[in-house]
Amino acid sequence: MISLAERQSSFMENLLNEDSAPPEHWTSRQAEGMAIYRNNYRTTLVDALLDTFQRTARWVGEDAFRSAAAHYLIMHPPSGWTLDDVGDGFDLTLAELFANDPEVSELAWVEWSMHRAFGAADATPLTAKAFADATSSFGEPEWGALGFNFMPRIATRVIQHDIAAIWHALEDDAFAVPEYAIAEPLACHVYREGERPTFITAPAFETSALSEMIGGAHFGDIVDALAEQFSAESAATNAGEMLGRWLHNNLVTGLR
Repeated sequence: MISLAERQSSFMENLLNEDSAPPEHWTSRQAEGMAIYRNNYRTTLVDALLDTFQRTARWVGEDAFRSAAAHYLIMHPPSGWTLDDVGDGFDLTLAELFANDPEVSELAWVEWSMHRAFGAADATPLTAKAFADATSSFGEPEWGALGFNFMPRIATRVIQHDIAAIWHALEDDAFAVPEYAIAEPLACHVYREGERPTFITAPAFETSALSEMIGGAHFGDIVDALAEQFSAESAATNAGEMLGRWLHNNLVTGLR
């Protein structure tokens, strides 16, 4: 007697691997049906990736994208219950497949992060005035112990290319390849502003600063870390400008 779990396992093995032998009790008609179902399954997943990574597909060309998508889906079959989860880690696969074109994986990371940000919980950004009012009486101890809450599902990483230039160029189907080399790395922050996912770029040191503060670090910790990279005066200036950027661009939702 074959258990339900064994039947399910056999079914998934045949769905994911066309070279696997069909169950002994299957007829040729069932095997042919599985081939049709497998094709529909893969097509649906590739189309989901095309929808999420529209600009990446346009950048590399649809044929190359479909090949990369098929490779990703074979190596990393989805295990979630929703198509919204299809694409997690796709940028890492693209980093391997397009090793000579590293901007591809960076662009895909931005698209995936924006996709995730779109479904984030609603949050109201902290205004510069509200921040100024809340911190007006702060002394050095209070500033040192200050923490921030950020937009849900905010993401950050260092990028080595001008992804903003690529992004805007790809707004047209018949795009011209822009100049996307940059002199030095940048931080890229992705979040949702109102109903619209967006991203901004900033000095590269902001990626570690933002990541640490999301993880619970205090403002004083960040200033100390910057002081190890810059002079004490430059660290304070950079920290102040960084904080102003976060508030101006609506990354911060509250203080802690």
